[in-house]
Amino acid sequence: MKYLLMISLSLVCLFSLTLEELDNQRLQIKEGSLRVDMNSVNKRGKKTSKSYNILRKNRANSLVVFAHKSEKGTIVVKEQNNLYIKTGRSARAIRISPIQRLIGDASIGDILDINFQSNYKIDKRENEILFLKAVDDKSTYASMKVYTKNKKLIKADLFSYSGKMLKTIFYEYANNSKKINQYRFVSRKGEVIAIMSDYKDIKLANKLFKKRNVKNLYQFSKKYFK
Repeated sequence: MKYLLMISLSLVCLFSLTLEELDNQRLQIKEGSLRVDMNSVNKRGKKTSKSYNILRKNRANSLVVFAHKSEKGTIVVKEQNNLYIKTGRSARAIRISPIQRLIGDASIGDILDINFQSNYKIDKRENEILFLKAVDDKSTYASMKVYTKNKKLIKADLFSYSGKMLKTIFYEYANNSKKINQYRFVSRKGEVIAIMSDYKDIKLANKLFKKRNVKNLYQFSKKYFK
């Protein structure tokens, strides 16, 4: 009995990954800038490439600057769990609902990263599989089924609030390190590969992540991206 108890405790320790540990594998910086290049192929074989410059502060706040010419001046600001988009032609920001975040194979919510700690809780575990539920209806996805192996993320199935599986994310690590630098999104519509690069640790002003400053955020961000 004592031997069986020791085995059980060992298994609990082996599979007791925390949401903080998962986030640490995905998020290269707590405060600073990075670039995301997204290459997509739809079911008809059409290829699309887009790039985004991102500023992030304390994991909860982000500013996405659309770098491709066709959407120059468009930004998305994430203030805590609220997302707002402003196009180059608009003078004001429009709030993006959780459903609107899901447009496309890799959504705005995906680009800004899913914050496991802030947005989800562990509903149950089955060996190395974690079942997560959103803590409120502001999260992009209602639930997730996260697969891990040897304490590393392998993939995650993402579900809508109606219970429909929307897409699967496959995680790839940089040069066998403990940090993820590439995501592959697979859905019925096609496949998107997102590559993260140009990480820089920078002290960022709080004004960069405020909706009230949205008219000037594109200009504010310019000095961080040459």
